[in-house]
Amino acid sequence: MHKVEGFFLFLFTHNKLISILVFILLSFFHNTLIASSNIKVIFAASMPDISDVEHGSYAELATLLKEEKAKDTEVIFLFGGDSLGPSTMSSLDKGVHIIDILNTLEPDAVSINKREFSFYTDELSLRSYEASFPLVASNIVDKSTNINVDGINDNLLIEKEKINIGIISVLNKNVIEEYGLKRISIIDIEESVKKHAKSLREQGANYIILLPSNVFDITQKLLDEKIIDLSLDKNTHFKLKSNQNRSDDHKNILITNKGIVLMINISIDTETNKLIKFKSTFANLNDYKKDTEVLNQVTNYTNRLNSLFQEKIGIFTKKVNTNREVVRGQESIFGNVIADALKKYANADIGWMNGGSIRGETIYKKNHQISRRDITKELPFRNSVTLIEVKGEQILDALENSFSLVENLKGRFLHFSGMEVLYDKSEKVGQRVKKVLINKAKLQKKKTYTIATTSYLASGGDGYTMLLNSKQLNYSNSKKRLLSNILIDYIIDKKIISNELEGRIKEVSSGK
Repeated sequence: MHKVEGFFLFLFTHNKLISILVFILLSFFHNTLIASSNIKVIFAASMPDISDVEHGSYAELATLLKEEKAKDTEVIFLFGGDSLGPSTMSSLDKGVHIIDILNTLEPDAVSINKREFSFYTDELSLRSYEASFPLVASNIVDKSTNINVDGINDNLLIEKEKINIGIISVLNKNVIEEYGLKRISIIDIEESVKKHAKSLREQGANYIILLPSNVFDITQKLLDEKIIDLSLDKNTHFKLKSNQNRSDDHKNILITNKGIVLMINISIDTETNKLIKFKSTFANLNDYKKDTEVLNQVTNYTNRLNSLFQEKIGIFTKKVNTNREVVRGQESIFGNVIADALKKYANADIGWMNGGSIRGETIYKKNHQISRRDITKELPFRNSVTLIEVKGEQILDALENSFSLVENLKGRFLHFSGMEVLYDKSEKVGQRVKKVLINKAKLQKKKTYTIATTSYLASGGDGYTMLLNSKQLNYSNSKKRLLSNILIDYIIDKKIISNELEGRIKEVSSGK
């Protein structure tokens, strides 16, 4: 009898254990199969050059996307913008070709970055209606409507089969000054991100990704407070800038090299929104073949450029460097040539050109045969020439602005013709200019001078607000001719460009 009772007790005890094990296993598989969702986020940005042979571009990106989408994991493709300009082609079509190619690649979202304003607000709005994908900017307001720029989303909820991803995109307020934007306002970044994150969570977002236009200190705080879950950015010039710290947080990711695409595998418990798995890798575009369809698009555009701009117009007899650290931080041959062309074109006392308008980032070897395409690549913005009348004290204020952010290689750095300037970057901002000669004579604060410069600078762009109310003068040549065409004509006329560095700009701090 005791044996029978023991047998039933054994069955009861073991059945209970088995039942518990079965319940645990079922719970595990339920959470794994139902609550957990796996996605792959693919992030690329800052690709204004559609045929970058050295680093790879859109044709290679298309292949990468197709290969990843062919796998089982759900893919979200995010494009960080910074690509509508400037480039040789965008100087003609104002970024239409970038939208055309991205339409083929089908991003889930594209963020608005600084370069999307290369051709100002109305053109950006037009590009948004040509796009088959949503564009996002979360902290800009059009002053004429008190809402976002027409066609741009405040935020975005990407709804996939098992997961909802929220997208927020924020701009640095300096875009207004750097691009001469008068119609938009920039809202505080932290305030905007918190507002849109709350809205996206209420709409059911399981995971929120921030696409910032700069390396912001506030980004890490937003991650630490779990307002956002991930930040993705690309800045290929980050290493050139001083006084910047890069976060070590693996969820605060910055791409600093051209031709690199970020891929992140994420697994999320969609019931609790807790992260189960996170793994990021970088892919090199040159490791992928060119996609035929996108390559055909790129080839069609480049063939048009070649037919328009292949003509040779002159020769650089000296090595000419237009890399960022040169044109935004020191006297350069190319900057001198442009300033000379401006001065001559408007018959001015002085010619002025900001380094940020020079975008070719190229080293031309000695005796390089200059093509129309070279010049259009270097000067892709659609700037015309304005002749203004200023006092010497305005010139001093402008020069202080020019050298105020030289450590950070900002585009406001001036190149000039008819002037020689000594400055000391170790001094406080606003006290750096030490000596100014205008056509070999000492600058006089109360004297009136004429300056030929770009319409962009004359209208206060890059912080040149001291020029805003300057009297605009007439001059004999066309006032609507683009700066790139003016320089092309100048080179055709001279044929041989043999300029050397002349000491127009000298930095005289100790340590030099």
